[in-house]
Amino acid sequence: MAQNHYRVTFSIGYIHPGVVHHPFLLSLLRAMEHPQFAHRIAVCTSGLLASARNDIVEAFLGTDSDYLWFVDSDMVFNADYFDDLAAHDKGVCGALYYSLHKDMSYKFPVVIEDKAGKLTRAEGDLNKLGLVEVAGIGMGCCLIRREVFEAIAKTHNSPLVWFQETVRGDDAIGEDTEFCLRAKEAGFPCFIDTNLIAGHLKTVIV
Repeated sequence: MAQNHYRVTFSIGYIHPGVVHHPFLLSLLRAMEHPQFAHRIAVCTSGLLASARNDIVEAFLGTDSDYLWFVDSDMVFNADYFDDLAAHDKGVCGALYYSLHKDMSYKFPVVIEDKAGKLTRAEGDLNKLGLVEVAGIGMGCCLIRREVFEAIAKTHNSPLVWFQETVRGDDAIGEDTEFCLRAKEAGFPCFIDTNLIAGHLKTVIV
């Protein structure tokens, strides 16, 4: 009996303002050389990020790819991060990256934690903690399985099905965190691999 040698594929989706940084372009081109790469989905916008992310998901669902790899156009990442993230077999799994405080006095991980029901920004150095379940992560370098989007769509029918800036209780929720919360409600908690570090292009790479 013939064996099924089906190989999963991924699409890369990103938002850009019309131009991209050279380090990001190099990361993107190398990822597109991956043997399991299938489609590139780019949305040019300077407007609402949530709408642009939803447009990317809509386009992805029109492909035959198994995974959508969200990357941001100010990120630097390795092409083999796809293999590492997919190997965890999670619905939502991202690489760790940091951002800078507005006064540039310190960096912080782009991770949201749930502490006794309160959503808070993670602090400190999370490097090398392995695979960690968290309340939310940014979409700067995040791999998401197709069935996550399909499951969320069954319970949300607003124009902003997957990504939306919202308010939950007393908390203002950004579109990336709201997606992660909706994914968990649909049965797909969010994970971050803290052994995979993506660079974040600010005035310096953090």
